[in-house]
Amino acid sequence: TVNLITRKEDFPDLWAKKVSFLYTDSGLVKANITAPEIKRFNSIEKPYMEFPQGLMIVYFKKYPDTNSRISSNYAIRWIKDRKWEAKGNVVARNTKGDILNTEYMVWDETKEIIYSDKFVKISTGTDVIIGEGFEADQTFERWKILKVKGSISIDDNNQNNNGTN
Repeated sequence: TVNLITRKEDFPDLWAKKVSFLYTDSGLVKANITAPEIKRFNSIEKPYMEFPQGLMIVYFKKYPDTNSRISSNYAIRWIKDRKWEAKGNVVARNTKGDILNTEYMVWDETKEIIYSDKFVKISTGTDVIIGEGFEADQTFERWKILKVKGSISIDDNNQNNNGTN
């Protein structure tokens, strides 16, 4: 019983509150990640970072110019896979004013994309588009909804009016 209660993999290697860190690539600041709490588990076969109270990711076009924001109630980062999973009230916003709402989303750092196979709603300046799943670049500037439901306004003068592919 004592061994089950005190198993090493049940305790984080790192635990911190009120965290803010910069995500960089090739020396350039790509994002700022803030969270009320973070737990990091390194001493296990599949190491991960857990954000049990959610997080906020702010992407930059060129630091400090904000490109988009993503927030969620819970998140986990699989360190070796370089993938993040966001769950619960996931909201993404881009500079065009598009707003994505879903309950589940994945960020693949290697491919620089975000996606989901769950219900999604994207609100643009003129439309509310719903569907099952979406794919987008990691900054949510270019996106497409899979299995679209509902109607969409199309401006014949501007074929890419809503940012969709």
